[in-house]
Amino acid sequence: MLCLCYSSGTTGRPKGAMLTHEGQMWAVFSNLGSSEDFTLAGRYLMVMPMFHLGGLLPLEVAMFGGTTVVIMKGFDPNAVWEVVAKEQITSGLVVPAMLNAMLAVYDPARHDHTSIRNLWCAAAPLPITLIEQCLDKGIGLL
Repeated sequence: MLCLCYSSGTTGRPKGAMLTHEGQMWAVFSNLGSSEDFTLAGRYLMVMPMFHLGGLLPLEVAMFGGTTVVIMKGFDPNAVWEVVAKEQITSGLVVPAMLNAMLAVYDPARHDHTSIRNLWCAAAPLPITLIEQCLDKGIGLL
């Protein structure tokens, strides 16, 4: 066994799911070619919690692809933009609520986001308004 991850409990109590080394490697291999973001030239921003697969699997894929991973201790929308500029982040995973908070504080005079190729967004429905705001700024969404 590699680790025990817990479900969110949306249909009842959270349940422990045993992840094996083999299962995780297959998950990494099947996702590695899904994007050009996971390469030696990439710089992945890790702002998701690592206690579940939503944070853990993209982190593993990025590391296996040789991508530099920049880990933030917690989510703060202003700090995310600062890290993006300072570290020249090319990709990262956020949930729609995080993306909404990031766009709410975005200031083009202060926040350089030109290094971002794509932001991965998952775990909840993504409103078309957020998609349009990102595309207007030249930020791709996956």
